[in-house]
Amino acid sequence: TNSPFDVKNSLRVRVDPASGTAGVFKTARAETDIFEESVDDEPDLQYKTLFEYDFETHKNGMKVSSGEWHGRRKGSYQFAVASASSFLLSVYPRAPESGEATSIQTMTGHKEIVKSMWETYGFQLILVLMIFVPRFFLNSGGRRFAAQKAQAAAGAGATAAAKKDK
Repeated sequence: TNSPFDVKNSLRVRVDPASGTAGVFKTARAETDIFEESVDDEPDLQYKTLFEYDFETHKNGMKVSSGEWHGRRKGSYQFAVASASSFLLSVYPRAPESGEATSIQTMTGHKEIVKSMWETYGFQLILVLMIFVPRFFLNSGGRRFAAQKAQAAAGAGATAAAKKDK
């Protein structure tokens, strides 16, 4: 097919972290369908360094790394991670003749993070339990105590009446 959505350049990606904020981002040309086959099915891949990252956290919380881009066309990059689920990668390749930046290539990514039911409603559930469970036991215990007191009073009244009759 000739759809604009066909994958034309299948790459495997490997990130080798050196620390919590620094490491190396590598790619290798895939020989198999990356959507169907595992990376384990391609043990002989030749990974090449695409860029080395070292994130700095800005005042707004965004993590940003910039440096040399080692792709087919050399240049520089800026990689910004806005949250655990989204990023922006801008590449500024240089023209081979002049060494000046020619165009900007921008890639974005967003992954929807699906929260579990506990993560979504856990706090509300805890509040409900903290309010209604003690209330239930206090009310049922209070009713039970009142019933026992009434029963004891009725029993004491019956005993007093029985003593009077004697």
